[in-house]
Amino acid sequence: MKLDTAILCLKCTCYLIVGIFTPWAASLAQWANSGEWPEKIVWVGVILPASAISGAASLLAFLSSSYGNYLKGRVPTGNTEILTKP
Repeated sequence: MKLDTAILCLKCTCYLIVGIFTPWAASLAQWANSGEWPEKIVWVGVILPASAISGAASLLAFLSSSYGNYLKGRVPTGNTEILTKP
């Protein structure tokens, strides 16, 4: 695996981790010192959808900038002899 590809994968992973778990931390923080656990409806109706939306927005931002730049900078591999002959 090339260094550029590894960096791209790591950057994508970071975008998704931040995008998905930030709503979890924000949503669950209100129960931190209460001694209670959120009801199932809160998980289904608020926390999980917020995480999915945030993760999708982060992935969209990543794919629109970093992945496009990655594709522009890639050098085609394979038979380059065909490209150099007139």
